[in-house]
Amino acid sequence: MRLDVGYVCLNLRLWDEAEAAADLVLTDPARLDPGELLIAYQQKATGALNRGDVKTSITFAEKAFEIDEDGYDLVLMQLAAASAGDVEKFNEVSATFKEKLPKLYEDKKLLIDSAEALALAVSGQDERARAVIARWAEKDRVEGRLREAWSIYPLGNKVIENWLRLAQN
Repeated sequence: MRLDVGYVCLNLRLWDEAEAAADLVLTDPARLDPGELLIAYQQKATGALNRGDVKTSITFAEKAFEIDEDGYDLVLMQLAAASAGDVEKFNEVSATFKEKLPKLYEDKKLLIDSAEALALAVSGQDERARAVIARWAEKDRVEGRLREAWSIYPLGNKVIENWLRLAQN
């Protein structure tokens, strides 16, 4: 039941509550099947990212990805790395994404590029970040698509704010 409550909280974007529910169920992980562990790990990864704990977020997202190679976990890892300006980790996760889930990688290219622009900007590489967003200059409704895509992730607003800042300069 706690896992279900945490899952609901995750979907309602109540990330602290989702992580707290995961903490409770992870006190006895042996009782959880792989699917339940997956959900708990995703809750922990998302909650940790919401708190700005990049290392913990990546660790739990990696554990979740080991259970089920899911794009949600990879995007979480990319967002965590980007928010810390860790371009190397971001590129490592992107290579895994492209290798393991090539079709989804292509479908999520705008999301990935916007996170890459954040990683570059946070690491002090604004010009390279601008070059990334320039690829999307001719596309329609980029801002709206970014807002919708990033709304399900904590710190997603950081990606959007960075994109808008870079696009204006």
